[in-house]
Amino acid sequence: IFLPYPSNDQYQQITDISTDGEVLDFEDAGSYVAWYGEYDNEEKIDSSFSVTFRYRTYSVEVDFSVIEEIHPYDTTSAIWKNYTGKSGKYIDPENRDIIKAADRMWDQSEDIVDYARRCYEYVASRFQYLNPNTGIHTLEDNIRNGGGDCGNLSAIFISLLRNKEIPARTVNCIRPEGSFHVWSEFYLEGYGWIPVDVTYKNADPSGDYFGTYPGDCIVVSY
Repeated sequence: IFLPYPSNDQYQQITDISTDGEVLDFEDAGSYVAWYGEYDNEEKIDSSFSVTFRYRTYSVEVDFSVIEEIHPYDTTSAIWKNYTGKSGKYIDPENRDIIKAADRMWDQSEDIVDYARRCYEYVASRFQYLNPNTGIHTLEDNIRNGGGDCGNLSAIFISLLRNKEIPARTVNCIRPEGSFHVWSEFYLEGYGWIPVDVTYKNADPSGDYFGTYPGDCIVVSY
């Protein structure tokens, strides 16, 4: 059994954390807790596992006016290597529909930030929130269906950014009342990770969720 193990980052402060499992650290995905056991196929299992902690969440609003220069990426860094490639069938910068849309928006963009914003607006306006609580669908399915849930919409946005070798990843969270949410981040060399929520933009077209995060979730993994 595995559960994400929340940690401190720009979105939250975690204190008084404890667990009865084994904590495992993964450089590209964060920390997890594992519990092990062997059981016969017919054996009924009645067990409980726990991770307990206190948390304080922070809202984030990026001030893009302070970004005076877009630095080239360090292509030898772990961030660039981990977050610019293909991730199975779910994040695919080599998909032909992604390539076509990415090339068009890239030609219209002034820089990486402008391109990322165009991709955010494109996904929010062209794809719908569909198939909630049905799992992670392939990128091809999401494009064919005309959308997906928050994780699937994020995968389209991330695929567009990775097509231009811009590091991007999902942020996975739970809300205090028990619901789940996924949004995206892209990385700017010398500045850090920038939050982007295409799902919120889809639900609220007049809102601005590019470089902002409302602080309503507990981040558990990337």
